[in-house]
Amino acid sequence: MDFSDGKRGGFSPDKDMYISSGPTHLARNKTERRRLQGLMQKGQEVKKSVVPVNPKVLRMKERWDYWMVNDGARHLFMGVWIFLHLVVFGFGFVHYQLKDNLTGARATFGYGFTFARTAALVLHVDVAFILLPVCRNFISVLRRTSLNNFIPFDKNIEFHKLTAWSIVFFSLVHTIAHMFNFARLAIVTGTNTKDRIILFLEANFLTGPGATGWVMWLALGTMVWFAIEKRRRANFEWFWYTHHLFVIFFICWQLHGMFCMIKPDLPSPQCSWNTIGVFWKYWLVGGLIWIYERILREVRSRHRTYISKVIQHPSKVMEIQIKKEKTKVRA
Repeated sequence: MDFSDGKRGGFSPDKDMYISSGPTHLARNKTERRRLQGLMQKGQEVKKSVVPVNPKVLRMKERWDYWMVNDGARHLFMGVWIFLHLVVFGFGFVHYQLKDNLTGARATFGYGFTFARTAALVLHVDVAFILLPVCRNFISVLRRTSLNNFIPFDKNIEFHKLTAWSIVFFSLVHTIAHMFNFARLAIVTGTNTKDRIILFLEANFLTGPGATGWVMWLALGTMVWFAIEKRRRANFEWFWYTHHLFVIFFICWQLHGMFCMIKPDLPSPQCSWNTIGVFWKYWLVGGLIWIYERILREVRSRHRTYISKVIQHPSKVMEIQIKKEKTKVRA
Protein backbone atom coordinates (compact mmCIF):
# COMPACT_ATOMS: atom_id res chain seq x y z
CA MET A 1 0.00 0.00 0.00
CA ASP A 2 1.24 3.49 -0.83
CA PHE A 3 0.69 6.06 1.90
CA SER A 4 2.59 8.86 0.20
CA ASP A 5 0.69 12.10 -0.20
CA GLY A 6 2.32 12.98 -3.51
CA LYS A 7 3.83 16.20 -2.19
CA ARG A 8 7.16 14.80 -1.14
CA GLY A 9 9.65 12.37 -2.50
CA GLY A 10 9.17 8.70 -1.76
CA PHE A 11 10.61 7.14 1.36
CA SER A 12 12.48 3.90 1.62
CA PRO A 13 10.09 1.33 3.13
CA ASP A 14 12.96 -0.45 4.89
CA LYS A 15 14.32 2.51 6.81
CA ASP A 16 13.17 3.58 10.24
CA MET A 17 12.05 7.04 11.02
CA TYR A 18 14.75 9.67 11.00
CA ILE A 19 15.09 13.42 11.28
CA SER A 20 17.19 14.71 8.41
CA SER A 21 19.96 17.20 8.89
CA GLY A 22 18.70 19.25 5.91
CA PRO A 23 15.13 20.51 5.62
CA THR A 24 13.37 18.98 8.64
CA HIS A 25 10.81 16.34 7.80
CA LEU A 26 9.76 12.96 9.29
CA ALA A 27 9.88 9.72 7.34
CA ARG A 28 7.01 7.32 7.64
CA ASN A 29 7.83 4.11 9.46
CA LYS A 30 6.90 0.83 7.77
CA THR A 31 6.69 -0.94 11.15
CA GLU A 32 4.15 1.60 12.37
CA ARG A 33 2.12 1.17 9.17
CA ARG A 34 1.96 -2.58 9.73
CA ARG A 35 0.98 -2.07 13.35
CA LEU A 36 -1.82 0.30 12.40
CA GLN A 37 -3.08 -2.03 9.69
CA GLY A 38 -3.15 -4.89 12.20
CA LEU A 39 -5.08 -2.81 14.70
CA MET A 40 -7.58 -1.74 12.05
CA GLN A 41 -8.14 -5.36 10.99
CA LYS A 42 -8.63 -6.47 14.62
CA GLY A 43 -11.06 -3.61 15.18
CA GLN A 44 -13.12 -4.67 12.18
CA GLU A 45 -13.18 -8.28 13.38
CA VAL A 46 -14.29 -7.25 16.87
CA LYS A 47 -16.98 -5.00 15.41
CA LYS A 48 -18.37 -7.87 13.36
CA SER A 49 -18.36 -10.26 16.34
CA VAL A 50 -20.24 -7.95 18.75
CA VAL A 51 -23.71 -9.29 19.50
CA PRO A 52 -26.24 -7.10 21.30
CA VAL A 53 -27.12 -8.39 24.75
CA ASN A 54 -30.72 -8.76 25.78
CA PRO A 55 -30.94 -8.08 29.54
CA LYS A 56 -34.12 -10.16 29.82
CA VAL A 57 -32.31 -13.42 29.04
CA LEU A 58 -29.38 -12.81 31.42
CA ARG A 59 -29.06 -14.91 34.52
CA MET A 60 -28.77 -13.33 37.96
CA LYS A 61 -25.00 -13.87 38.07
CA GLU A 62 -24.55 -12.24 34.66
CA ARG A 63 -26.72 -9.27 35.66
CA TRP A 64 -24.62 -8.86 38.80
CA ASP A 65 -21.40 -8.93 36.74
CA TYR A 66 -22.73 -6.32 34.31
CA TRP A 67 -23.88 -4.13 37.19
CA MET A 68 -20.51 -4.36 38.93
CA VAL A 69 -18.65 -3.51 35.72
CA ASN A 70 -20.72 -0.35 35.22
CA ASP A 71 -21.73 1.50 38.40
CA GLY A 72 -22.19 -1.35 40.84
CA ALA A 73 -18.84 -1.07 42.57
CA ARG A 74 -19.29 2.67 43.08
CA HIS A 75 -22.81 2.29 44.52
CA LEU A 76 -21.76 -0.62 46.71
CA PHE A 77 -18.75 1.22 48.11
CA MET A 78 -20.87 4.32 48.69
CA GLY A 79 -23.42 2.26 50.61
CA VAL A 80 -20.71 0.75 52.81
CA TRP A 81 -19.23 4.20 53.45
CA ILE A 82 -22.61 5.66 54.48
CA PHE A 83 -23.35 2.61 56.62
CA LEU A 84 -19.99 3.04 58.40
CA HIS A 85 -20.83 6.64 59.26
CA LEU A 86 -24.27 5.68 60.55
CA VAL A 87 -22.79 2.93 62.72
CA VAL A 88 -20.10 5.22 64.14
CA PHE A 89 -22.61 7.98 64.83
CA GLY A 90 -25.13 5.60 66.38
CA PHE A 91 -22.71 3.79 68.68
CA GLY A 92 -20.97 7.06 69.58
CA PHE A 93 -24.26 8.73 70.51
CA VAL A 94 -25.28 5.83 72.74
CA HIS A 95 -21.81 5.70 74.30
CA TYR A 96 -21.67 9.39 75.26
CA GLN A 97 -25.31 9.39 76.36
CA LEU A 98 -24.94 6.45 78.75
CA LYS A 99 -21.31 6.59 79.91
CA ASP A 100 -21.17 6.75 83.71
CA ASN A 101 -18.13 9.03 83.81
CA LEU A 102 -19.90 11.85 81.94
CA THR A 103 -22.96 12.39 84.14
CA GLY A 104 -21.92 15.93 85.15
CA ALA A 105 -21.29 17.01 81.54
CA ARG A 106 -24.69 15.72 80.43
CA ALA A 107 -26.40 17.43 83.36
CA THR A 108 -24.77 20.77 82.47
CA PHE A 109 -24.93 20.73 78.68
CA GLY A 110 -27.66 18.21 77.86
CA TYR A 111 -27.82 16.80 74.35
CA GLY A 112 -25.45 19.48 73.09
CA PHE A 113 -22.55 17.63 74.72
CA THR A 114 -23.62 14.29 73.22
CA PHE A 115 -24.00 15.67 69.69
CA ALA A 116 -20.69 17.54 69.90
CA ARG A 117 -18.72 14.48 71.02
CA THR A 118 -20.46 12.16 68.55
CA ALA A 119 -19.79 14.50 65.62
CA ALA A 120 -16.15 14.71 66.71
CA LEU A 121 -15.92 10.91 66.66
CA VAL A 122 -17.22 10.78 63.07
CA LEU A 123 -14.77 13.52 62.11
CA HIS A 124 -11.90 11.41 63.42
CA VAL A 125 -13.05 8.54 61.19
CA ASP A 126 -13.16 10.90 58.20
CA VAL A 127 -9.65 12.19 58.83
CA ALA A 128 -8.41 8.60 58.64
CA PHE A 129 -9.61 8.45 55.00
CA ILE A 130 -9.24 12.01 53.69
CA LEU A 131 -5.60 11.75 52.58
CA LEU A 132 -5.62 8.21 51.16
CA PRO A 133 -7.50 9.03 47.90
CA VAL A 134 -4.87 11.62 46.90
CA CYS A 135 -1.96 9.19 47.35
CA ARG A 136 -1.59 8.23 43.68
CA ASN A 137 1.12 5.59 44.07
CA PHE A 138 -0.77 3.94 46.92
CA ILE A 139 -3.92 3.85 44.77
CA SER A 140 -1.94 2.38 41.85
CA VAL A 141 -0.70 -0.45 44.07
CA LEU A 142 -4.19 -1.25 45.36
CA ARG A 143 -5.61 -1.11 41.84
CA ARG A 144 -3.53 -4.19 40.93
CA THR A 145 -5.05 -6.24 43.77
CA SER A 146 -8.36 -8.08 43.99
CA LEU A 147 -9.81 -5.11 45.88
CA ASN A 148 -10.18 -3.40 42.52
CA ASN A 149 -13.19 -5.67 41.85
CA PHE A 150 -15.12 -4.08 44.72
CA ILE A 151 -13.59 -0.66 45.36
CA PRO A 152 -13.70 1.91 42.50
CA PHE A 153 -10.14 3.21 42.84
CA ASP A 154 -10.57 5.22 39.64
CA LYS A 155 -13.11 7.36 41.54
CA ASN A 156 -10.53 8.31 44.18
CA ILE A 157 -10.99 12.07 43.74
CA GLU A 158 -14.76 11.74 44.07
CA PHE A 159 -14.24 9.83 47.32
CA HIS A 160 -11.87 12.56 48.52
CA LYS A 161 -14.55 15.19 47.80
CA LEU A 162 -17.23 13.13 49.52
CA THR A 163 -15.11 12.72 52.64
CA ALA A 164 -14.33 16.44 52.61
CA TRP A 165 -18.03 17.35 52.49
CA SER A 166 -18.62 14.94 55.35
CA ILE A 167 -15.96 16.81 57.34
CA VAL A 168 -17.72 20.10 56.56
CA PHE A 169 -21.12 18.74 57.63
CA PHE A 170 -20.03 17.15 60.90
CA SER A 171 -17.81 20.16 61.69
CA LEU A 172 -20.96 22.26 61.39
CA VAL A 173 -22.85 19.88 63.70
CA HIS A 174 -19.94 19.94 66.17
CA THR A 175 -19.77 23.74 66.14
CA ILE A 176 -23.51 24.33 66.52
CA ALA A 177 -23.64 21.86 69.41
CA HIS A 178 -20.82 23.69 71.17
CA MET A 179 -22.56 27.02 70.63
CA PHE A 180 -25.44 25.63 72.66
CA ASN A 181 -22.94 24.28 75.21
CA PHE A 182 -21.22 27.67 75.59
CA ALA A 183 -24.59 29.38 75.91
CA ARG A 184 -25.73 27.01 78.66
CA LEU A 185 -22.39 27.38 80.42
CA ALA A 186 -22.73 31.17 80.33
CA ILE A 187 -26.30 30.96 81.64
CA VAL A 188 -25.28 28.73 84.54
CA THR A 189 -22.12 30.69 85.42
CA GLY A 190 -23.13 34.31 84.78
CA THR A 191 -25.23 36.39 87.14
CA ASN A 192 -26.65 38.87 84.63
CA THR A 193 -27.06 39.32 80.89
CA LYS A 194 -23.83 41.29 80.44
CA ASP A 195 -21.74 38.69 82.26
CA ARG A 196 -23.34 35.90 80.27
CA ILE A 197 -22.54 37.58 76.94
CA ILE A 198 -18.94 38.14 78.03
CA LEU A 199 -18.60 34.53 79.19
CA PHE A 200 -20.05 33.28 75.90
CA LEU A 201 -17.56 35.35 73.86
CA GLU A 202 -14.66 34.32 76.09
CA ALA A 203 -15.53 30.65 75.67
CA ASN A 204 -15.56 31.13 71.89
CA PHE A 205 -12.40 33.17 71.38
CA LEU A 206 -10.25 33.13 74.54
CA THR A 207 -10.21 29.44 75.35
CA GLY A 208 -8.00 26.88 73.64
CA PRO A 209 -10.80 24.83 72.05
CA GLY A 210 -12.70 27.94 70.96
CA ALA A 211 -9.72 29.75 69.37
CA THR A 212 -8.37 26.66 67.58
CA GLY A 213 -11.88 25.80 66.42
CA TRP A 214 -12.38 29.14 64.66
CA VAL A 215 -8.92 28.95 63.08
CA MET A 216 -9.88 25.51 61.77
CA TRP A 217 -13.08 26.94 60.31
CA LEU A 218 -11.13 29.73 58.64
CA ALA A 219 -8.77 27.22 57.01
CA LEU A 220 -11.54 24.76 56.11
CA GLY A 221 -13.82 27.46 54.70
CA THR A 222 -11.02 28.87 52.53
CA MET A 223 -10.20 25.42 51.15
CA VAL A 224 -13.83 24.64 50.38
CA TRP A 225 -14.46 28.06 48.81
CA PHE A 226 -11.67 27.70 46.25
CA ALA A 227 -12.32 23.97 45.74
CA ILE A 228 -15.78 24.59 44.25
CA GLU A 229 -15.54 23.44 40.64
CA LYS A 230 -16.34 26.82 39.04
CA ARG A 231 -13.70 28.67 41.08
CA ARG A 232 -11.20 25.83 40.77
CA ARG A 233 -11.40 25.88 36.98
CA ALA A 234 -11.18 29.67 36.84
CA ASN A 235 -8.24 30.02 39.26
CA PHE A 236 -6.51 26.70 39.73
CA GLU A 237 -3.49 28.33 41.39
CA TRP A 238 -5.69 29.68 44.17
CA PHE A 239 -7.18 26.23 44.66
CA TRP A 240 -3.72 24.64 44.76
CA TYR A 241 -2.16 27.02 47.26
CA THR A 242 -5.16 27.39 49.56
CA HIS A 243 -5.58 23.63 49.71
CA HIS A 244 -2.26 23.49 51.58
CA LEU A 245 -4.04 25.15 54.51
CA PHE A 246 -4.89 21.59 55.51
CA VAL A 247 -1.55 21.62 57.38
CA ILE A 248 -2.82 24.41 59.66
CA PHE A 249 -6.18 22.65 59.85
CA PHE A 250 -4.60 19.42 61.09
CA ILE A 251 -2.27 21.15 63.56
CA CYS A 252 -5.18 23.04 65.12
CA TRP A 253 -7.22 19.84 65.17
CA GLN A 254 -4.49 18.17 67.21
CA LEU A 255 -4.37 21.12 69.61
CA HIS A 256 -8.18 21.41 69.73
CA GLY A 257 -8.66 18.23 71.74
CA MET A 258 -5.67 18.67 74.07
CA PHE A 259 -7.30 21.24 76.36
CA CYS A 260 -10.02 18.87 77.63
CA MET A 261 -12.40 21.76 78.33
CA ILE A 262 -15.34 19.50 79.26
CA LYS A 263 -13.87 17.15 81.84
CA PRO A 264 -15.30 13.77 82.95
CA ASP A 265 -16.55 13.16 86.48
CA LEU A 266 -13.49 11.12 87.47
CA PRO A 267 -9.84 11.83 86.54
CA SER A 268 -9.05 10.52 83.05
CA PRO A 269 -5.69 9.92 81.35
CA GLN A 270 -6.97 11.97 78.39
CA CYS A 271 -7.23 15.05 80.63
CA SER A 272 -3.85 14.72 82.35
CA TRP A 273 -1.12 17.34 82.04
CA ASN A 274 0.87 15.32 79.50
CA THR A 275 -1.98 14.38 77.18
CA ILE A 276 -1.53 14.97 73.43
CA GLY A 277 -5.08 14.28 72.30
CA VAL A 278 -6.34 11.44 70.10
CA PHE A 279 -6.33 13.08 66.66
CA TRP A 280 -2.91 11.71 65.77
CA LYS A 281 -4.07 8.12 66.25
CA TYR A 282 -6.62 8.44 63.45
CA TRP A 283 -4.40 10.57 61.20
CA LEU A 284 -1.23 8.47 61.58
CA VAL A 285 -1.70 5.83 58.83
CA GLY A 286 -3.01 8.14 56.11
CA GLY A 287 -0.61 10.90 57.12
CA LEU A 288 2.50 8.69 56.95
CA ILE A 289 1.45 7.31 53.55
CA TRP A 290 0.90 10.86 52.28
CA ILE A 291 4.31 12.00 53.57
CA TYR A 292 5.97 9.03 51.86
CA GLU A 293 4.16 9.95 48.63
CA ARG A 294 5.40 13.54 48.82
CA ILE A 295 9.00 12.41 49.35
CA LEU A 296 8.68 9.96 46.45
CA ARG A 297 7.35 12.71 44.17
CA GLU A 298 10.27 14.97 45.05
CA VAL A 299 12.76 12.20 44.26
CA ARG A 300 11.09 11.34 40.95
CA SER A 301 10.87 14.99 39.92
CA ARG A 302 14.68 15.03 39.76
CA HIS A 303 14.80 12.15 37.24
CA ARG A 304 15.39 13.15 33.63
CA THR A 305 12.40 13.18 31.26
CA TYR A 306 13.15 12.90 27.55
CA ILE A 307 11.52 12.28 24.17
CA SER A 308 12.43 8.75 23.10
CA LYS A 309 10.64 8.56 19.74
CA VAL A 310 8.73 10.71 17.27
CA ILE A 311 6.50 9.06 14.65
CA GLN A 312 4.62 10.61 11.75
CA HIS A 313 1.63 8.35 11.11
CA PRO A 314 0.06 7.99 7.64
CA SER A 315 -3.01 9.86 8.89
CA LYS A 316 -0.80 12.93 9.48
CA VAL A 317 -1.02 12.39 13.25
CA MET A 318 2.18 13.00 15.16
CA GLU A 319 3.02 10.50 17.94
CA ILE A 320 5.54 11.58 20.57
CA GLN A 321 6.76 8.93 23.03
CA ILE A 322 8.11 10.33 26.30
CA LYS A 323 10.09 8.35 28.85
CA LYS A 324 11.38 9.06 32.34
CA GLU A 325 14.49 7.64 33.96
CA LYS A 326 13.99 4.89 36.57
CA THR A 327 10.25 4.88 35.92
CA LYS A 328 8.21 1.93 34.66
CA VAL A 329 4.91 2.88 33.08
CA ARG A 330 1.88 0.69 33.74
CA ALA A 331 -1.37 0.76 31.81
